[in-house]
Amino acid sequence: MRILASEVSEHIGKTISISGWLHKSRKLGGLNFINVRDRSGLTQVLIEDKSEVEKLRGLQVGTVLSIQGEVVKDDRAPGGAELHSPTLEVMEAVTDVPPIEVDKQIDHKPENLDTLFEYRPVNLRNINEQAIFKIRAEINRLIRQFMHDNEFVEMQTPKLLAGATEGGAEVFKLDHFGKEATLAQSPQFYKQIMVGVFERVFEIGQAYRAEPSATTRHMTELTMLDMELGFIDEHDDVLKMTEQLVHSVLVRLYDEQGDLLKKVNAPALKLKADFPRYTVDEIHEMYSKNNSENTIGEKDLSPAEERWICDYAKKKHGCEAVFATNLPIESMKFYHMKNPDDEKTA
Repeated sequence: MRILASEVSEHIGKTISISGWLHKSRKLGGLNFINVRDRSGLTQVLIEDKSEVEKLRGLQVGTVLSIQGEVVKDDRAPGGAELHSPTLEVMEAVTDVPPIEVDKQIDHKPENLDTLFEYRPVNLRNINEQAIFKIRAEINRLIRQFMHDNEFVEMQTPKLLAGATEGGAEVFKLDHFGKEATLAQSPQFYKQIMVGVFERVFEIGQAYRAEPSATTRHMTELTMLDMELGFIDEHDDVLKMTEQLVHSVLVRLYDEQGDLLKKVNAPALKLKADFPRYTVDEIHEMYSKNNSENTIGEKDLSPAEERWICDYAKKKHGCEAVFATNLPIESMKFYHMKNPDDEKTA
């Protein structure tokens, strides 16, 4: 029976079988060590028998191996144990030198990006690169759990539409069997319609906006979380639900996935159950007072202002999540709610 890397230390003194990819090979003081990667992590294998070492001659990282050996406790090894006296079976040989050294920290400098994108399936075999995707998957799982617990129904809405959701300047247009169609900018209308069916609905899905971008705010193709709930008394009910969602997901993520977060050098979480609130005008004034840029009177917050107010709230309130309220009426969309206490804002 195959044993995963994460389970190896549970079998000290026993002979087991593992299967995975050759992740690293090295010699240390005349001894031969290899690391084998599977879906759960790495297993270290000590190879002393020359006939077994010979099986690896000319083989490169990525070679698929099946190995049988005795589990020996060793605190220096990944997981605190390694395999000794192994018998190796080469299931699939890789002889080409890999374009990326996946056993080392991946360098994301601009001059390396062409190579990283060209060989993306290879560099994702790096343990730290995998962590990004695992964290993302965990966030999705925790969001769905929160939504389920609060009686939201998940849906998947069309991404090929007859027309734009929010104006036509930022949409991708395409031919759809002789008629013009657009890629969805958001599930805005669909989720509002479905409130009349289920009362509470949400979607985690793709959205597309024709905005050239080479930043972390990659609007061309993004993943959105959209939720809608009916029978509210005021817009504050929506803010509170959002607050509870963000707090629940991030606190659980940091509690349950600390090791993954360390791999990507995630900072410590600074979050409270009640998020500070500032109006857009207040943020403009505070930012302009503390920086060389004057944003007073602007319709919306700039990315620099958003980063600044989160850092400010983190230091002042111990909470880096912030609500920006009272959007200037000039930026109001038709689906926004006019502020009954201030006709100039939404």
